[in-house]
Amino acid sequence: MELPDQIELITKCNHTETIFETRVGKPELSIGKYEGHLYQEFAEDMPQAERVKHLLSAWKNTYSFWPTEESLAAMLLDCGFKSADKLQEQQVPDGELRVTYRAAP
Repeated sequence: MELPDQIELITKCNHTETIFETRVGKPELSIGKYEGHLYQEFAEDMPQAERVKHLLSAWKNTYSFWPTEESLAAMLLDCGFKSADKLQEQQVPDGELRVTYRAAP
């Protein structure tokens, strides 16, 4: 997801305990106060008919923003959660880090 979509979704969830499972990124760029990197979901010229075959990728956006773990925790608090606790961390085969957080109102 792109950053504005992430903010919108997190804010919609801030009234209830929510589990967030996502990959976190390297601090390669800043968007506003959040650091992370852009992950390319598809080739920019890939037709929509091909994109829908990639079930684990975004359908709408070519790039997704992967915040750093610190920015993810800050984002959860900035969007209205009162606490954000890491439940799990997993190194995935491509070298990236996948984390699971529990955020509570």
